[in-house]
Amino acid sequence: MDIVVDTHRVTQLADLWRRAPDITREEMLRTITECDLLVQGELMQKLPRGAGGLHGAGVAGTVFREEHPLADNVLGLVASKEPYAEYLELGTKPHRVGPNAIDALVDWVEARIGLHDDEAEDMAQGIAWKIRHFGTEAKPVWQQTYARLQGEISAKFDAGIARIAARLTGLPA
Repeated sequence: MDIVVDTHRVTQLADLWRRAPDITREEMLRTITECDLLVQGELMQKLPRGAGGLHGAGVAGTVFREEHPLADNVLGLVASKEPYAEYLELGTKPHRVGPNAIDALVDWVEARIGLHDDEAEDMAQGIAWKIRHFGTEAKPVWQQTYARLQGEISAKFDAGIARIAARLTGLPA
């Protein structure tokens, strides 16, 4: 994933932190929160739905966000505690599928395909066979989402810096 850093923006923000740390922290917290909400919303729409996660929403239902204002920075995080999210993003090599994973596959088959009992078990075993022999294909939803939103995220940071400057000068943003 390419991350582009505008050094002018970094220098400008460092100067604003020095001049007005409280205003800068407040506006950057707002900016980071807006960016995190944007990314979280997009991910929740793009990630696969399934039987697990929050109310049957699969990986999409496990996406959360956190923002942490620090003395001279604000950190934002959009993530999932579901280990499957990493496997989905990066894919897997062929591997053994344990009994718990087969049970999860049965649940998924029942929820998403509508098969039940022996038919669901048979399909889950077929999926497990494929995973054992071929692994799983990467579906880089996080990377694609971030790349797609780069322009909007950048615009939100520009607007945040403009709000800080406006508050310092007393002019409207």
